[in-house]
Amino acid sequence: MNEHKGYYKDDLKIFHSRIETPKYRPFSHRISRYRIFVMLSGKAYVSYNGKTYILRDNQMLFTDCRAYYGYTFEENVPADFLEIGIHPSVLKDAYDDDEFLRALNNTPDDKRIIDLDADRFHALRENVFGIIKSINLDAGRAHILPRLFSIISELDFYYDDISEKHEKVFKDNLPITVIEYVKHHYTEKITYQTIGERFFISKSTIIKIFRAYSGCTLHEYVTNLRLEAAIDLIRDNINIVTAAKMSGFDYYSTFLRAYKMKYGTLPMENQNKQHKYPML
Repeated sequence: MNEHKGYYKDDLKIFHSRIETPKYRPFSHRISRYRIFVMLSGKAYVSYNGKTYILRDNQMLFTDCRAYYGYTFEENVPADFLEIGIHPSVLKDAYDDDEFLRALNNTPDDKRIIDLDADRFHALRENVFGIIKSINLDAGRAHILPRLFSIISELDFYYDDISEKHEKVFKDNLPITVIEYVKHHYTEKITYQTIGERFFISKSTIIKIFRAYSGCTLHEYVTNLRLEAAIDLIRDNINIVTAAKMSGFDYYSTFLRAYKMKYGTLPMENQNKQHKYPML
C-alpha cells in the first residue's frame, strides 16, 4: 500500500510518503523555495542542479528549488520519505537568507548529503512529526517555528562548517583558479564584473591577481589569449575575419587594432608574406 500525505501551514509544507512497492515514479514539487529531503528508510534519487544525489537511510539533503528538478524512488524497495517545503519568509524570522544560501552553494557537491547519527536522526524525527502533529491540531506558529528552527539550525551548522573549510582551500588557490577560468573562457565576455560575480571578489583583488601572475591587466591578458588563438586559426587557413570572431573579438576593427598594437603590423600583411605570423 502506498501513501502520500501532505500537511500545510502558512509558508510551510510537509509531504510524507510511505511506499511499499515503488517504481521509478518522478516527483517534481515546486511549491516552495527550499526543500529538505529526509530518507527515513529506503532509497531515493534526487535530481538537483543538474546532478543526481542518492539518499539512503538516515540521510538528509537541502536544496534551493530554483535549481531543483525532482526525485524518484528505487524500484521495488520500500521507502519512507519526508519532504519539507519552506518559503523564504519562514527563514527570515531567524536567519539571514543570503548568508544561508551562500553557505549552501559554497558546499562541494560530494558534501551536500548529511549523514545523521542515531541521536540527530531521532531529534529530527521528533521535530518533523511534532510539526505534523501541531499542524493537525491547527496550532499556531509559536508551536511550530521552534521545531522548524531546530531543523534549520542543524542544516545551517553543517553547511556553514563545510563551506568554511571549502572556502579556505578555495581562497588559497584563488589566483590560479581565476587565471585558469579566464584561459578556458576567453572567447566569452570577460570583465572585472563577470569575474567578480563568478568568484565573489572585488575589482582590486582581480587587479592584484593579474599583476602578480601575469604582469598585465585583465584586459591585456584576455586580448593576448584571443590574439594567440586567432593566429593559430589563421595558420590553419581560417579566414581572418572568421578567426577574429571565433577568438572572442566582437568587432574585426578591434582585432586589427589589437594586432597592430602588439605586433606592429596587420595580419593581412603577414598573410602576403607567406604566413610569417609572430611566433607565439
